[in-house]
Amino acid sequence: MSAATKVASRIIILGHSGFIGKALHTYLRKNTTSEIYGYSSPSINLICPDSLSTLDNIIDEQTALILTAAITRDRGDTLDNFYTNITMVTNVARFLKSRRINKCIYVNSVAVYGDAADNLSINENTPINPTSFYAIAKYTGELILRNVASSVGFPLLILRLCQVYGPGDTHAIYGPSGFIHSILQNRTLRLYSNGEELRDHLYIGDLVRLIHHFTFGNFSGIYNLATGQSYSFQEIVECLRKVIPYNFPVSHVPRTQPLVNQKFDTTKLSQAMPDFGFTELEEGLRETYNSFAAAIKTAQ
Repeated sequence: MSAATKVASRIIILGHSGFIGKALHTYLRKNTTSEIYGYSSPSINLICPDSLSTLDNIIDEQTALILTAAITRDRGDTLDNFYTNITMVTNVARFLKSRRINKCIYVNSVAVYGDAADNLSINENTPINPTSFYAIAKYTGELILRNVASSVGFPLLILRLCQVYGPGDTHAIYGPSGFIHSILQNRTLRLYSNGEELRDHLYIGDLVRLIHHFTFGNFSGIYNLATGQSYSFQEIVECLRKVIPYNFPVSHVPRTQPLVNQKFDTTKLSQAMPDFGFTELEEGLRETYNSFAAAIKTAQ
């Protein structure tokens, strides 16, 4: 936690049309009295440095800037996307280098710890070992923003997120949201081997509440955002059978990567928010399924 700073009266979200940014923008508009501004590529294209001049008349020492924009890994773990992610952070850092703000919040990923390491006690001091272009870019973004924050003198908060799921998730990756998308579209889902590997999954409603807390609290540094409770993918399937009102078959395919279990030691997060209650997995899956099913019905 940092020394006390004045609470931001204005919030800027860069990447507000994405899954996390959109949910955060909606939540903050409903639950704060601060001015909330959201920007995505049509209004501020972060790969073009001059585009950030749009913020010149609204950003000041009362402003917290939240960077959620990124090309996510499900869109391809490629060098081109690596370059785009690095360019976006670099342009934001260049813009902030000549301005004083209340706080910068960088929404990052626990992917920076690596996907190949078996670890049941990951914490903020776990060695960094990115194993994808996406993770390398996200960690490099941390280093770039740390350098600028240190030289300019504004607080920097780095939030490393475990896999997030919930209503509004368009990333049909392996896990809760991907499973529900597959069931709704194909009435089936696929598990690698027996789905026994352990992972932590954070409900989007919990994430935006956490970011809200960190935005208006006197925090800086690094926090892992995870529940501290890991479930196997098979356990997620068992929960889905309680939630979804029809049966669905599960196909098992050979594992393409070694089995890796991961769990988080959330001591630091618990100290920052000791009374926070996470959404139970079954309830989060139910809300996600109902939202996805309703969206399909509306589109028909």
